[in-house]
Amino acid sequence: NRTVSFGIYSRSRDENRDVIYDPGHAPGSAYTDVMVPVWQIAPIKTNEKAVMFNQHSETNRQQALDHMMQHKVPTLTAILQLVQDVEIRPSSILFYPVFDTFSSIVDDEEQHVVGSVSIVFSWDTLLNRILPDYIKGMICVLQSSTGQEFSYSISGNTVMLLGEGDQHDAKYDKYGQHVQAKLLEGKGKRITYQL
Repeated sequence: NRTVSFGIYSRSRDENRDVIYDPGHAPGSAYTDVMVPVWQIAPIKTNEKAVMFNQHSETNRQQALDHMMQHKVPTLTAILQLVQDVEIRPSSILFYPVFDTFSSIVDDEEQHVVGSVSIVFSWDTLLNRILPDYIKGMICVLQSSTGQEFSYSISGNTVMLLGEGDQHDAKYDKYGQHVQAKLLEGKGKRITYQL
């Protein structure tokens, strides 16, 4: 038996399952026996709702976790709403795998993912201070390959969510720049972001 502190554990094999908020796994998972509770988080203030939340119970988190476990690479979720945010605030989670061995000579097939380090971020925070103070009124559209779109107004150090969808003025398209971030190259489904 493993403790919750291992990060990823089994519904059928591990004890202490009653401490996890577990509404069940999301549909379509290849890992139906897996639970991935948030057992440590900082800062704790404003994040109380996330403690012991089974991340494998929500579709976007589950897909990224499944890809991380299957391909043994870092993965990024689609745009999601964090359980601790009351207002709409597009966010994502980067899951970085933790393996059962540190040896670099071990064959990839012999390594097992036993946990993850999660970097949780909101896109407004990432976009904050992306521009110098003297640039005002830029509209940024965040698009994911899953069809999600959110628009932001960026003026220097101020970022404001305009809402869902592409809300930029098409007459400025010729000035547009596209930045793409792809994770999980090659195998399986991947999520692509475009700003």
